[in-house]
Amino acid sequence: MKWSKIDCADQNGYLTYIIDYIEGHSTPKEIITGSSSTEYTLTSLIPNTNYSMRVLGVTSAGKGPSSEFSNITLTLEDGR
Repeated sequence: MKWSKIDCADQNGYLTYIIDYIEGHSTPKEIITGSSSTEYTLTSLIPNTNYSMRVLGVTSAGKGPSSEFSNITLTLEDGR
């Protein structure tokens, strides 16, 4: 997945990102990317499954506001 970079003026120190995602109706999972990259590859996704995903920035000051959840459905073709 990819997202837009947070403006330097809106950052408060070194920036990393957290990805929250929900598989179907399961408990939300959190991935701490540990990187300032605005791209991350989620692995072990299940074909024909609905996912909700959002991203938020984190600095030494704490977590910033998150994006809205985006909903996707992974198809069999996507899961090759």
